[in-house]
Amino acid sequence: MRVGQKYKVRSWDDMEREFGITKRLTETYIPCRGSFMLSMKKYCGTIVTVFSIGRFNLFRVQEDEGKYMWSMDMVKPTGGLYEAIQSRRHRPDSPME
Repeated sequence: MRVGQKYKVRSWDDMEREFGITKRLTETYIPCRGSFMLSMKKYCGTIVTVFSIGRFNLFRVQEDEGKYMWSMDMVKPTGGLYEAIQSRRHRPDSPME
């Protein structure tokens, strides 16, 4: 990870399947490394850009003006080989599972 790098934010459902969900009095969130808050859900499926990296590889993104701390388990790489593999994997005629 580096400043300026772009990532695609995972879907809420995808993260919920992996980490579960936690409900508190004031907030609902997914307990991944950086706690994906319900208020962050609007970024699911969008591309975000790293603008600062903090301790424990938590980072901030330009798109939310640094409001939230993000972790790598909330995002996935964009473009290139990763996108090609994912696209092929999810085609109905794909031999990949």
